[in-house]
Order: sequence, then structure tokens, then C-alpha cells
Amino acid sequence: LVDAEIQYRNKSVIKHNNLIKKLCQKNEIEFIDILPYFNGREEELLFDHIHPNEDGKKIILYALEKHLY
Repeated sequence: LVDAEIQYRNKSVIKHNNLIKKLCQKNEIEFIDILPYFNGREEELLFDHIHPNEDGKKIILYALEKHLY
């Protein structure tokens, strides 16, 4: 995947994250942003440039478990 394509997709994710974050704030729901864990590591953590591979899933679990306990 070309770097420009990754940047385009990241911009789209950021746009959607911001919308979801606003909705969460409005409804007093915690928003957990996992994008920073994946930025610059897309090739390593996503098996089809969208869905996380096993290492990506471990990172998501790590990010979420800090907020679950």
C-alpha cells in the first residue's frame, strides 16, 4: 500500500474518530482512541490494511483493558 493511500485512510479515520468522540462526549461515554497505536505501523498491524492482525488485536486489547478494570 502506498504511503499516500495510508495517509488518506488515516485522514478518514481521524474524521470519523472526531465525530464518534463528539457523540461520546455528548452522551457521557468514554472514547478510547486506538489510532495512535496504529499510526505508522499499518503494514505491521493490519492484515488487509483495514482489519487488525493478531499483533493488532493484542494492541487493541492492551488499549481497552486499561479502561475496563
